[in-house]
Amino acid sequence: MSYSREKFLELSYTRKLQLIIRLGWQLEKQWTEIDRRNVLLNEYQNYLIWSEIDLSRELISRNLNPGNRLDFNYIQSRIEQIAGVSLRDDQFLQREKDGSRTACDKIPLYLVLDNLRSAFNVGSIFRTADCLGVSKIFLSGTTVTPDNAKLRKTAMGTESQVDWEYFSSSQEIFNRLRELKLRVYGLEITPDAGMIYDTVFRSPAALIVGNEALGVSPELLLQIDEVVQIPVKGWKHSLNVGVSVAICGYEILRQWRG
Repeated sequence: MSYSREKFLELSYTRKLQLIIRLGWQLEKQWTEIDRRNVLLNEYQNYLIWSEIDLSRELISRNLNPGNRLDFNYIQSRIEQIAGVSLRDDQFLQREKDGSRTACDKIPLYLVLDNLRSAFNVGSIFRTADCLGVSKIFLSGTTVTPDNAKLRKTAMGTESQVDWEYFSSSQEIFNRLRELKLRVYGLEITPDAGMIYDTVFRSPAALIVGNEALGVSPELLLQIDEVVQIPVKGWKHSLNVGVSVAICGYEILRQWRG
């Protein structure tokens, strides 16, 4: 519902912030619908002017125009920061360009997610796999499947674009990899692991990543053809598993595409 100036001023400071933020989210979702966007922008600007947010004076001094997408993003981000709101990708990334390109040929790379715990991480890996053109993702043990709502939120539609298959045990997946005659790489930190940039990745291949805390299961490590790791220079000894898959995956793609 829209508020008149009188009704808006009766709201608490917190309620005003919430109203502006939610209206901003609605604006982002309907930005490409010009007529609807203009109506919502007018309402958004009125609320900003009527509000007691310190940011309003900053906007005036900067002469920002909320009708410009970059200016609007700045305004919305500052208001979210004032309110202490933290967003996930699925809450603000726009999808109007998704699907506008013809899907590329798949690369002969298979991912194995061995007992991952976080639905967020698995969803992130599905999104990376779609961008890479991965042939298939194998999920094992406690790894959640695309039936999980949190996974779907993070994957942002890519869970329907990437082939996947679930096995109750990691060993079942490994047997499947051997049937496919894949060179199997494990992304893990071990004393004998080679750096990904020094490794010549053979095709076709499978890349196994393990549990966020425990890594790849020991029984799988014994069967993997080659263990690789990503060089790190800081205080923390490892990267997030989703980030690691992206870094290693694109290094493999770089090598195979020359």
